[in-house]
Amino acid sequence: IVTATDEAIPARSSHRFWRYAAAAAIFVAGGLSGYLVTPRLTLNTPALIQMADSAIDAHNIYSSEKLHVVEVGADQQDHLQGWLSKRVGVKLVAPDLKNQGFELVGGRLLPSGKKTAAQFMYQDATGNRVSLYVTRDETGADTGYRVLEENGARAIYWLDGGYGCVVAG
Repeated sequence: IVTATDEAIPARSSHRFWRYAAAAAIFVAGGLSGYLVTPRLTLNTPALIQMADSAIDAHNIYSSEKLHVVEVGADQQDHLQGWLSKRVGVKLVAPDLKNQGFELVGGRLLPSGKKTAAQFMYQDATGNRVSLYVTRDETGADTGYRVLEENGARAIYWLDGGYGCVVAG
């Protein structure tokens, strides 16, 4: 004997199955579209870590120099910013770090893989130096800040709106 209740159970189970299937399909489609739209350069890619590593190496080399710390001194700041902006391919302005106790010493052009990078060097009253390393980032990613410690130096690095930046000291 088949009752109305017995017939309704398979119908409800079938309806429930399609709702779960639709929910799973929406979940997968949303995840896949997010994956495809997100820039491929993630926080721990070799390229991003290499940028920070290069900045630390450059900082360690040039911050210890006495006479050749920079190619262009702070007394030519407008020329320095224009030259580096043209060579790196993005508008660069040396940040004013006087409130943090650092004066601009100047800057230089550096290689960065197959691209170029700018390095701005700063010094405090006691002779401690920090540098800002900037390169062009074509991904347009925004990674947030990350820290790398290596060879006696520490760097904070990030990508933001077309810029790859590293502060090393």
